[in-house]
Parts: sequence; C-alpha cells; structure tokens
Amino acid sequence: MMALRTAYYVVFMLCLLYVCRAHEGTKTNLNNQIDGGNEPYQYILSRLASWMQDKRKNDKRNQQFDDDNITTMTRPFVTLAYAQTLDGMIAAKGTDSDSISSNLLLSCPQSMILTHHLRNVHDAILVGGSTFLSDQPRLNVRLPSEYTPSRGVRHPMPIVLDTNLHYLQRLIFGKWIPSNSNERSIPDIMLENIRAHHPIICCSSTAAQSFIDILEVLFQENDLTQPGSRRRRKKSYKISVFKKVDDLETEDNYMPIKIIIHITHHNKHGEDDTLQDITLTLLPCRIHDTSKSLDLRHILSQLNNQFDIESVMVEGGAGILSSFLNECVAGVNSSDERSIGGVSKVVDCICATVTPKIIGGKWGLPVLGGFDVLPRFGNKPSSAEGGVLRQGMMAIKDGEFVSLGQDCTFLGRI
Repeated sequence: MMALRTAYYVVFMLCLLYVCRAHEGTKTNLNNQIDGGNEPYQYILSRLASWMQDKRKNDKRNQQFDDDNITTMTRPFVTLAYAQTLDGMIAAKGTDSDSISSNLLLSCPQSMILTHHLRNVHDAILVGGSTFLSDQPRLNVRLPSEYTPSRGVRHPMPIVLDTNLHYLQRLIFGKWIPSNSNERSIPDIMLENIRAHHPIICCSSTAAQSFIDILEVLFQENDLTQPGSRRRRKKSYKISVFKKVDDLETEDNYMPIKIIIHITHHNKHGEDDTLQDITLTLLPCRIHDTSKSLDLRHILSQLNNQFDIESVMVEGGAGILSSFLNECVAGVNSSDERSIGGVSKVVDCICATVTPKIIGGKWGLPVLGGFDVLPRFGNKPSSAEGGVLRQGMMAIKDGEFVSLGQDCTFLGRI
C-alpha cells in the first residue's frame, strides 16, 4: 500500500508539472520571455509585495495601546522558500548521519534567479545550524547583471538557528567543546568556514554564555604573547565581545552579543602579516521546556525588536521548514497565549519550486518529513481555523503555479 501511495504521488506530481507546461502561453503567459526579461519574476514578486503590505496594514490595525505608549505586537513576514524533487525530497542523505547534501543542485537556472530575487526583497534569510555547517552558505544575493534591479541589490541579514551552538563550534573550531571541558589548548580557528557576512546566530542563553566562557578560557589562560620565548607564534588572536544592555534590566539574558575575532598570521622572512577577521552576533532566545528547542515565536519577536527585521525568508533545511509549519499547527490547536499579535501562525507564504527529478526514499530527505499537521493534543483533526482543515491537511490560500524553465514554482498564502 505504501508503494502504491508513493507511485500515485509521483504520478500526481508529473501531472502537475504537465499542467504547468500546458499553462505556458495562456492566461499569465509568463514563460515566453524567461530569457529576455523579468516578467515572471516581477509577477511573483508583486504578489509577494502585496501580501507583505497586507500584513503591515493588519499589524497597524492590531496595535495595542496602553497608558504610556503604543506596544506593537508584530512579527516579521515569513516566507518558506525551498526547492524539492517530484518525490518531495529536498536533499540527499549520505552514508552517515552528519553527511547531508542540502546544497544538492535541484533547481534550473531560471528558478535559481527567482531564489536570489526573493532574497533581495526580504530583510533576512534564515537557515538551520546543520545547513550552516554542511553547506557553509554565503546567504547573499547573486543576481546576473541583466536581472539586477536598477536600484541595485540589498543583501539580507543571515540568520542561523543553532540551539546549543554545536554547529558553530564545529564550524570554527572543527569540534564541539563542552562548557565543562578541561581542554586548554587553543584550537585552530577556521574563520574561512563562515562565508556569510555578519551572521546572527540564534541560540539559548545558556549556550551563549557557555560559548563566551570557552573563548575566555581558551584565549586568556593561554599566554598568546609568550614572553621570554624565542619562538614566534604562527598566529595570534584578538577577541572582542560586546553585549547590548537592556535599560529596564528585564531581558538582559536575551540581549544580542556581538563577537569580533581577529587572527593575525605571522609570516616568515619579513613578509607582511596576513590579517583575518569575522564578526558574528549571538542572539539568545527562549527554548521550549519540553522539546528544548528554540521558541520560534520568540526568535521572530527578537529579530523584529532587536534588528528591525520585517521580513524573513526561511530556506531550510528540512527540519527548520517542518518546525515553522508545526508551530502554526501548535498555535492553532493549543491554549498557548504566546502568539505574537494574537495570530497563531508564524508563516505567511510558501514559495515551493518543484523540479522534474527523483531521488527516491532510500537516500532522499523529505522536505517536510518532520511536519505533523494533526494537533498535538488529542491527535484529532481540527477545525478549519488557521488553515488547518478537518481532514488533517493544511490549506494554502491564493495558490498559483508559475512555470520557470523546466521547473514549476508554487506560490500561496497560509
């Protein structure tokens, strides 16, 4: 029965792609100028812009007033944007649990251009720690000159979700160093592994403090100058830490922490020293008591309050995409009152690109394999509130398919 369902799904996706092809030259007539203009992208971006504008208007109407000031309970506009194969896979799994090729090239060149257009219109781009480690993504806008807007490009802020900072440590230290570790030797810091510009790493407040403690132990207990030693170090380090302070002292545990790491490579034979530096910001956020995972609602609130981020593009990986949709369902079906602005959902828009390729279930990683649309309480199908239907499916509103090269892109609202 499972094999039969899989076959039906693949046939359905093939038929869906055929329908997209059949729409070429009909009502929207978008694909006939793919190589010579921006029309398909302008159409998609204009719909997205109108939905962003709708949210801003709704947020303004939902402003809450108190005696002293106006408290705006808002969160950024959130778009889930990803590419998947016909059989619903987002990546290929390797031979061990740590090797996942989430940067496996799925999209055609036209769809990749759309991805960078979407990055250009969002304030921030968000990925999980696993993607940050395995892909070492740049998370910026790279549009061909003929598709670059006349006003130029605006790179989004890179956001990474890394609850315990395990991935960050493995990226720059090559390993994870527990806070209670007895290690005192300076690891070989690999700043070149972080290719994103000034990333913001969302983590727990405990992990943020532990990371700073590790830096202090490693780089203060070791005498970097080595006075009296005739041997010159190959490298020297300088680390600066700046923490934002809450004037009311009520949210000090959740204030951003800016870290600047400078590395000087001392060359031989009188050659000029080589300088290397990186800036990253730790953004402590609340975690759920039960799952010990980051609270997505608090993350979105933090990004809005601390960095004035009004729109976020979530690119993955699979676990992060599922988490955002699970939070929508949890908000609808629980009595939790933490929802921002009285709105249970944390996702506004889905932009999913389907490419005519198949990976298969043995090595494929399902794009939404961790998404459970049924409520967590009672495990019974819910009402239609919040886009979750009685049949146990999430409804997508205002959906439309657009053909881009050999791919088919779906855009809709939750």
